[in-house]
Amino acid sequence: MFTNPAKLRAKEDYMKGLSKVTAEDKNYLKNQLIAQAKQYYYERVVLEKKLILLQNTQSLLEYMLKDANIRLTYGKEKLTNIY
Repeated sequence: MFTNPAKLRAKEDYMKGLSKVTAEDKNYLKNQLIAQAKQYYYERVVLEKKLILLQNTQSLLEYMLKDANIRLTYGKEKLTNIY
């Protein structure tokens, strides 16, 4: 039994087309993952910078409170001038 050459060519063309679709799906998924990784990286960078800024602000506020308490303790400053 010999198979029909036209059917074989048609099946071959179908498989080639299917493999191209699969390859493009793979490339699409790869691009999506790369874009997502970039987005998460930049979000992390921004959040780390915000955290550093908040820590600096917190230390500055703590220093201001200590300074105000010291001034009030020794009577060098009036309460209305500090707050």
